[in-house]
Amino acid sequence: MSNPTVIPRPLECVFLDAGNTLLSPWPSFERRLVQVASEHGVSFEEAEVEAAIMAADREAVWPTDWTDPATQREFWFGFYISVLDRLGHSGDRQELAGALYETFTDPASYRLFEDSRPALEALAARGLKLGIISNFEPWLEDVLRLEGVRELFSVLAISGVLGVAKPQPAIFQTALDKAGVEPGAATSGASSPTTRTLFRRGSGSPSWHRSCCPGSARPTPSCATSSPTGSWPPGSSASSSRRSSSATSCGRCSTTSTSAWGSGTPTRCSCAPTPPWC
Repeated sequence: MSNPTVIPRPLECVFLDAGNTLLSPWPSFERRLVQVASEHGVSFEEAEVEAAIMAADREAVWPTDWTDPATQREFWFGFYISVLDRLGHSGDRQELAGALYETFTDPASYRLFEDSRPALEALAARGLKLGIISNFEPWLEDVLRLEGVRELFSVLAISGVLGVAKPQPAIFQTALDKAGVEPGAATSGASSPTTRTLFRRGSGSPSWHRSCCPGSARPTPSCATSSPTGSWPPGSSASSSRRSSSATSCGRCSTTSTSAWGSGTPTRCSCAPTPPWC
């Protein structure tokens, strides 16, 4: 079962994830992959693409160096080729993998969720500082600028810039230092339950917990719940980006998922696969 989120009082700062919390590829990762493949004369179905992505995710060894473009490029090329293999693609895999890499590293390929901007503006209107803590490449800031919300954030703690990634304590401490707040005055929401961070009042330091599947560093996606048009950008979670107002229950971990901004919980169960950014 998920641990309840403890909201600090008084609350001064809210840290959020980026991928699958505020934004994702548009119109979705699967659809965009299908579109790019179609432009290269290859036809895939969204359902088979999602299954191939999830299978590749289970076997992927995610890079630890977020600051080296060559390392990131090598990883994503290999990942896309793995997906194409699972889709039975017999054509030029290098060419198509290259096209996918160019698409999903283009900041213009990403959009905010419909409810992200109103929620951010509502939080800012209450006088709260806003920050992002995300395992993401440095160009995340470009996405925020293109979407017109960069000015809403006082703090950006991006792994590709800092060279440290969640769940390492350093990225959380850096965010707190930049915001100028104590752990007990901040809270954080993330798309991945394994790194969902709670800055508990009076804790003296950032702490994180696993919402479920505590024995696994990378929970399997066998019970992930999502809307029909899930989105999985490079590094995001394989089965849920679009969020609905309906509640669904996971048969494996009994987690109930509801609308992200209606309840503060993303539309995913606690066993959704761990993304390399969160």
